[in-house]
Amino acid sequence: MIEIKKITKSFHGRGAVFTDFSLTVDANSMLAVTGPSGSGKTTLINIIGSLDKPDKGEVLFNRRSILTFTADESASYRNRNIGFVFQEHLLMPHLTIIENIMLPLFANKITDEVYAEKVKYADRLMKRVGIERISDKYPAVVSGGEAQRASLVRALINKPAILLADEPTGSLDAKNADILGNLMVELNKEMGLTIITATHSPALADKMGRKIHLDREA
Repeated sequence: MIEIKKITKSFHGRGAVFTDFSLTVDANSMLAVTGPSGSGKTTLINIIGSLDKPDKGEVLFNRRSILTFTADESASYRNRNIGFVFQEHLLMPHLTIIENIMLPLFANKITDEVYAEKVKYADRLMKRVGIERISDKYPAVVSGGEAQRASLVRALINKPAILLADEPTGSLDAKNADILGNLMVELNKEMGLTIITATHSPALADKMGRKIHLDREA
């Protein structure tokens, strides 16, 4: 599904993060990317998600280069194929949980019929992850674990092929981190979701089917 071929990526004042780095990620698989801060975990997530580009090399999604996309094509690629979860839930404080979950839908024009179907899908997902009772609450009054599960549902609302999770349990306590990690594994099995997560957490990394370690020190 994802093929990264001999990419090089450098930053001014930081030097090379990747030099001739290659990686293949199969559809429906789970991958944990580990390593110290500054080793390139987030950079890798951003490159796969078309939020950044390497200096050299190839990045293919289903055998098509994402590096040749225009800005509009990159936005469409992300909206249709990628779901993002970050360390902080990034929910909009002035929107309810359900309004936050539905937000990605408005990147493109949709019909009332499609919107109604998405509302039903959101309801099913919220029940699946155990947050259906907080649908009309605002982020400030829900727990950190609930907010992060809401961000997971938001990432899944467009039925992406790939979930990119950057330190998704980093702001959670051990109990909620375990809940979220288990949910990701279950959703991989139930939905055929490809999951790539950058993490410092050995517990989360161990839940994934495959691990790679980036060695570059900050």
